[in-house]
Amino acid sequence: MRMYENIDMWLKDARFCEFASRRMYQILHDPTHPACSRDKVLVRMVRQMASDKRRLYAYVSYMTFKLNVALLIDNRKQRMNRLLWVWKQLVRDLSLLKFQLEGDLESLCFKSYQYVLVGLHEEFVVMQNKRYRRSC
Repeated sequence: MRMYENIDMWLKDARFCEFASRRMYQILHDPTHPACSRDKVLVRMVRQMASDKRRLYAYVSYMTFKLNVALLIDNRKQRMNRLLWVWKQLVRDLSLLKFQLEGDLESLCFKSYQYVLVGLHEEFVVMQNKRYRRSC
């Protein structure tokens, strides 16, 4: 429950919200970002889901696996890149296929968004600390 309270507190900070929205926009629209790479298995799943909606369970399982693998990475920068990859794939695929978020898919999207916000907040704090040190 503490993570939800922290996220609510962060979202009340206008500077963090501006930073997070600018950063998410940059990630979504920058083709050179590591989160833009496509997984061959994922491309095949999305093509199959377009014709058969029953494939959604396999997609959710695969993306949940990718999210959990990303959370196990010790290196902060690599972990953030993997989390952003999962988040971006969800945003891209679900906007293309126009699925309604229900059950496992909804919780997967919510979790990935939460972890991306936590990573963005870490990045924001590091950036603020660098600015503070320069001004002293």
